[in-house]
Amino acid sequence: MCGRYFAYDFTTMHSLFQLLNELDLPADYNITPGRDVACIVAATDGNRIAILRWGLVPFWAKDPTIGNRLINARSETVAEKPAFREAFRNRRCLVPMNGYFEWQQQAGGPRQPWAIASTQQPLFAVAGIHSTWSVREQATASRGPENPLQSMALLTREAAPDMAFIHPRMPLILQPSDYQTWLAGDRHQALELIASNQPPQLRFWSVSTRVNSPRNNELSLLEEVTP
Repeated sequence: MCGRYFAYDFTTMHSLFQLLNELDLPADYNITPGRDVACIVAATDGNRIAILRWGLVPFWAKDPTIGNRLINARSETVAEKPAFREAFRNRRCLVPMNGYFEWQQQAGGPRQPWAIASTQQPLFAVAGIHSTWSVREQATASRGPENPLQSMALLTREAAPDMAFIHPRMPLILQPSDYQTWLAGDRHQALELIASNQPPQLRFWSVSTRVNSPRNNELSLLEEVTP
């Protein structure tokens, strides 16, 4: 799975994703589910940055809190699962990041957090899907049809062999040459990308358990520590 990530260097974002718009995005070293995050979506005349809530709320949901359980979608089943299949068919996105955190279960001790980044792409993109949800009958809800909730989920895959000791799953990291196909290709092209996906070369290092708290959000969270 992927439950935390970090994004701090957006200097290449405009050219990397061929964006129509630009936003002043602050560095964020501890991005957690439930947050509004920067994603890349396809528009009729190109790609743009969109701010989406991390935790997908399907359009048919009665209660938006379902998004708390839908932060990740398994790439092997995303095309069939009722919560994800419509978004996968019609609403795919890219989630830019510099890396992510994962926790290693240790026998008889606390879980050890690791920071994981690409050796090839300082800023890379994970495959995502997104959805639009609006209140139907809950007249007292904070969001109404005039201000719908835009949300997303990250796709995951089986971990690369050298990463499996940390966790059996990892995000589905795309190659830059596949970005546009993921955003604008049809369902079959997206499935082909999933089937042929090869993770980039990754580096990983153990970090402080301070990252466990969402209240901590500073560059020092990425410093290597002895496990």
